[in-house]
Amino acid sequence: MEDIVTVDFIQGLLTGIILSLVSFLGRTVWNKFKGYRENKKRLFYYIWKPENPMLNDDEIIKKISDYKKTWKMTMNEEGFDVVIDSSEMIDGFDAFEQCIIKLLNTERDKYEIYSTNYGVSYILTDANSEDEFKSMAFIVAKEIMKNQEEWIKEIHSIKKVKDKNIIVIELGLKGIHEIVKIKAIVIPSKMRHKE
Repeated sequence: MEDIVTVDFIQGLLTGIILSLVSFLGRTVWNKFKGYRENKKRLFYYIWKPENPMLNDDEIIKKISDYKKTWKMTMNEEGFDVVIDSSEMIDGFDAFEQCIIKLLNTERDKYEIYSTNYGVSYILTDANSEDEFKSMAFIVAKEIMKNQEEWIKEIHSIKKVKDKNIIVIELGLKGIHEIVKIKAIVIPSKMRHKE
């Protein structure tokens, strides 16, 4: 009788251990698959978003509709093309948006034509991790704010689009009542400096 009880106890114990192990492995596999699916659906690789928007300390912020007139530029994966045609001039938000895109693509102190205050310290599409992107984006946000301080009220976030050389910056501007999203192709450094 004791042998039967011992065998039944051991069989029950082994069955319990096996079921627990199968359940644990099933949950682990499911969580990995679920994480893979969620990551696959994610639009952005990296996101810098402060707890509160980065605010402009300047008391005088101009309406974006008054932004200065400039030549229209087009952007492709290889760089900018300047269109010199008086019918292709832009101003207001379009000129501001173009300026932000150009800033995001201009490395500070790389081009003699620009002052040392123009451009950004980091090309955001060069980031290799979320931590690196966040520290780069914080510095770039401060540089953009300083360069365009008379136009920007606040910067809400900077994001890197998954599998593309695209940066999305969300900001508040005087004269536009909702958060504005500027989508910019930003050419990585390794694609710029071909020697």
